[in-house]
Amino acid sequence: MNKQSGIHYLREHREAGSNRPVPAEVTRIRDTVVAGLGDLLQGAFDAVDDSLFELANNARSNNEQNRYFEAMREIRIKRKGVERHFQNTVAQYFANPPHTGPLQEENLSKQASADTLALVGNDDLEEQVALNAMITKAKAHFQGPLLQLQTRFSQVYPEATDESPVNPMAPEHLCSAFTEAIQALEIQIRERLILLKQFDRYVVSNLGMLLDEANRILIQAGIIPNFRYHGKAGKQHEASGAKTASSAKGEPDTADTSTRSCSESYRGL
Repeated sequence: MNKQSGIHYLREHREAGSNRPVPAEVTRIRDTVVAGLGDLLQGAFDAVDDSLFELANNARSNNEQNRYFEAMREIRIKRKGVERHFQNTVAQYFANPPHTGPLQEENLSKQASADTLALVGNDDLEEQVALNAMITKAKAHFQGPLLQLQTRFSQVYPEATDESPVNPMAPEHLCSAFTEAIQALEIQIRERLILLKQFDRYVVSNLGMLLDEANRILIQAGIIPNFRYHGKAGKQHEASGAKTASSAKGEPDTADTSTRSCSESYRGL
């Protein structure tokens, strides 16, 4: 384990980013989540290293091989800094949680509109499509735990409202923290997509255990121990204790041809 990841990192940077007082239960969640994400991120980086090494071995030319070896070297050199940046940002989310919910999703949709995407380069478009696919999948897969956690966190943070709730652990925030952290890496789009693919596989896809633990801590603190919500059909659901709400079926989003093409390229990595 790298010294700057997991629990070792937390002991050295427990109050990183803000002097704002954080409730005890949120502090417990923050420490657990940042440590857990640090361990998961190590698995992702190890998988990236293996993928790039395999690509280099199977390269068709010396130039292509050198490209992958250079990417491996760049990531190995800056890996600890990326991990530290990611963990710092996630820790700060618990002190100053970004808002989430319909208003924020509407703003993101506007930013990712067809007119806007037409103005960005192909590389940026591919990366944005990969991120959107990762976030959409995670929000659908962890819909129940995320809804419970958002509701409970919105009770903890006084600035939260029904129209603008908060959830420091929302997939869009965690993905944003990672993409911000990897900006320091001087690598090409193929290698960036490999990074995102492994982050999805090793970190985002394993958020369930951290979401469940966060809900458990808040339940123990007496924050909405018996959770109820109304589904789309108006049917009432209930979740008690450590159990999570069952996922509701969502309608698939439609995408234009170029977006589907980028998404298929991402899945094929």
